[in-house]
Amino acid sequence: MMKFRKVAMTWTLLTAGLVSHAQNLSFSGDYSSKKVPDDLKKGNKVLSIDGLAGASRSMQRKNLSWSIAPSIGYLVINRLPFGVRLSYGQNVAKLDGTSGTVKSEARMHGLAPEIFARYYLTSYRVKPFLQLSTGYNFQWGRTLNSDRNEVAVSTGTFTANGAVGLSFLLSKNLSLELLYNHRILRSTEWVDPNKQTKIRFGVLFFIF
Repeated sequence: MMKFRKVAMTWTLLTAGLVSHAQNLSFSGDYSSKKVPDDLKKGNKVLSIDGLAGASRSMQRKNLSWSIAPSIGYLVINRLPFGVRLSYGQNVAKLDGTSGTVKSEARMHGLAPEIFARYYLTSYRVKPFLQLSTGYNFQWGRTLNSDRNEVAVSTGTFTANGAVGLSFLLSKNLSLELLYNHRILRSTEWVDPNKQTKIRFGVLFFIF
């Protein structure tokens, strides 16, 4: 739980810091029907980061999962960045022992370097977008078997994801984003934190 709090606090401070540096911040105007200037132009570059952290608890199980994904892209045409993305996440599941059962803990990591393409559908302040990404997903960790022996886990597989989302333009060079990410290819048998965090929040910053 302490790690979850640290991740959540770091994510909040990062988002707040980027927003505080936005120039010409404005919440006025017709966001849905008025075109606004932005830097989603051919030849520009974008830097973004998205992620999510969450925790759940039942009578016998505690679960913490978080994932974060920075990416950098180059606009090959207007509103279409193409680039690289790196997703890293961790899942910790603890099962409390009861009569006749053994207390166990599983801690899995996931790291997925990918290439991605994203297309923003409009030039309005609120921009729906579609995203496709593909790469290789590495998973590793340690878990306890029924004999309380620690077992190392290491595996990997090709991965592909599709996402839909909304980007809200705060200024000419800064956006807040919300996306829903769906794993297209079949995953391994182990828990994948990058797959579990389907709904993700992010920020996008235009660089030159």
